[in-house]
This record gives sequence, C-alpha cells and structure tokens, in this order.
Amino acid sequence: MNIIIAGVGGQGNVLASRLIASTSIMKGMEAKTSETIGMAQRGGCVASHIRIGGQYHSPIVPEGGADLLIGFEIAETARNITKLKKGGKAVMNMGSIRPAGGLINLNAYDEQEACQFIQAYCPDIVSIDAFAIAKGIGNPKVVNIAMIGAAVAAAFLPFTQEEFEIVLKKHLPEKILNINLQAFRKGMSEVLRYGGALCMS
Repeated sequence: MNIIIAGVGGQGNVLASRLIASTSIMKGMEAKTSETIGMAQRGGCVASHIRIGGQYHSPIVPEGGADLLIGFEIAETARNITKLKKGGKAVMNMGSIRPAGGLINLNAYDEQEACQFIQAYCPDIVSIDAFAIAKGIGNPKVVNIAMIGAAVAAAFLPFTQEEFEIVLKKHLPEKILNINLQAFRKGMSEVLRYGGALCMS
C-alpha cells in the first residue's frame, strides 16, 4: 500500500507517517517512510511518503501510484491529488493554511476552485474539519492525529482503532497522550457519524 500525507511544515506530517508505519510494522508488515520538504521547514510544503509491504525498494511513492492521500489542508491536497492512482482514496481537512511560498503572491488561491479540482479527481473523498476538532479539544497541533482517525474510520488504512491506539500509547509521552487519543477518536467519530462531508457542501 502506498500513502502520501500532504501538508505544511509544523502540522506533524513526520509524526503521522511514523505512527502509521509503526502500526503497520506492529502488524507484521514491512514499512518505509520518506519526506519531501519545501524551502521552509515550518510553513513550507511537506509530503510524507509511506510504503507498506515488502515489494517496494524505494521509499518514495511514484506519481500516480498512491492508494491513499491524507491532506492536512486544501491547497496541499490539491497539489498532491494527481499522485493518487485511479480509484485511490483521499481524506482531507476542510481548511487552508497559506504556505510560506504563497506569502509573496497577493492573489490567494480560490478554495472553491481547488475543491472542485480535488473532487473531480477523487469523487469519493472524505473530508472533516480537523481544525475545529483540534480547537475544540484545546490543541491546534493534533490535526494530524484527527486526520488519521478519519482515515481509520473510513477503513482506508490497514489497521483498526485498537491497533493504532496501542501505538499511540507506546510512542507518545504521557503528558500529551490523552489529548491525542481524544483527537484520534473525534476524527473517527466525524466520519462514522456523518460519513464525511465534501468540501464543496
């Protein structure tokens, strides 16, 4: 399985990819990870690659080869949507962050147009407002874990809630474990309760 996590620096792409890989390894599957990072580490474009299975030699997912795209914001989802294979799945956060490179562009991108492009490429995309979830539990840094929760609830990842929570408890310090468990479960509940909302709705 090939997965790409797309976001901007500071959103926790690397942690999310490591947790997904660790859960897969716990289940006895091989997993490789890699990142492609823009000019600015914080605020720049970041794409994390995860390849699950022993048949892969390179850690980088080829263009048009991703089974799943997890987009932490709209623009980076649009930027990476063409990396999905035909019939691939996507989970997107319904919110945007202007990346550092965009600060020199006075014309902000059109979110509605970006959503139309995304939906045309991947009609079955599942979207949640992970920014609202993170704000609601008091920590904007847990958007990444909420998004993994959405992907697990949509059955887009090869493991269960229980299996991922085992890895969270193993890898996260106790002082931040509870809030990350909350984010994960709320991300799941948004999909299970509402089935996900298209960003255009």
